[in-house]
Amino acid sequence: MELRRFVPLAPLPGAVLVVVMYGIDAAAESTGYPTHPWPLYGSIVGWCLLLIGLMFVAPSLVTRWMAILAAVSFAAGPVNPGTAETALFGIGFVLTAALIVIAAAVYVVQTQSPRGRVAWSAGLTALGVGALFSFGFPSSPFLDNPGTQVWATLVLAPAAVAFGSVWRWLDRPVTLDPAKSGTAASFTRRFGAGLVSWVIFGVAVAALGGVLPFISYPICVVLLQVLPTAVWGRTVGQLGTGLKVVRVDGGGSPGWLRAAVRFVVFQSVPVLGPIYFIAWALNARIGRGGGVPERLAWDRASGTAVVKVPRPTVAEKSIVRT
Repeated sequence: MELRRFVPLAPLPGAVLVVVMYGIDAAAESTGYPTHPWPLYGSIVGWCLLLIGLMFVAPSLVTRWMAILAAVSFAAGPVNPGTAETALFGIGFVLTAALIVIAAAVYVVQTQSPRGRVAWSAGLTALGVGALFSFGFPSSPFLDNPGTQVWATLVLAPAAVAFGSVWRWLDRPVTLDPAKSGTAASFTRRFGAGLVSWVIFGVAVAALGGVLPFISYPICVVLLQVLPTAVWGRTVGQLGTGLKVVRVDGGGSPGWLRAAVRFVVFQSVPVLGPIYFIAWALNARIGRGGGVPERLAWDRASGTAVVKVPRPTVAEKSIVRT
């Protein structure tokens, strides 16, 4: 029997411990932490075990960093009483809930056929609904506590699996031809291009804000981000740094749909920016892989890659001159 089949169950012992220890002493509902020492320590240990289990099934370096940040937030909460305690618990709570949905969806997408994905989505949603129903029993701390509330996020499983299926289709493995498309751009170069583009974007939004206060942002999104990416494959910042966005299935310009997906994913996951930067700066190695991948989340979601524009050869330059 292969033990790998049971890896998705790794978070369960920690989740059970959270439920039990929180149920023993749930007096501090305002912060999410029990008030007496043993239930408090037990809950924190449970959260950390849950997050260690999630690291076994976390699909990427980014999600492993999310697990670390969540564990640090849970452990730091009780030593920072008051508003900070509640805020730290909230950060850990949200990150853990997101990790459960991400890990479950990635496992289903990677291991199941289309029919199996539907069945798994239904089962995960049923678990989430069961946890959601427990919200109606505030008199029972074993049911109405953060441990079960986190699992309630599985009601989002169908949407997450559907998004993951589309993501995988867009990100199907294709080898780019360096002679035509260029080589993958470094993180430093991409960061410089993004900095230039977003400085220009911010100035444009501020300038238009006085004339068109309600539509200045969407106008700048279309004109400075989506349109140049869709048509020419590069924003102003990428033009200045010699970079270009290309499709992974042929090396052509992304087009409107892929350009829009890139922008939406980039805007919807701002937490990835600092996590990627920390991982790159420290060259962190947790499990497989390390540092910053060549393609970031918005690249993979849209089936695109950011490459260095190939320079013309001597022969090509001579042809142009003649």
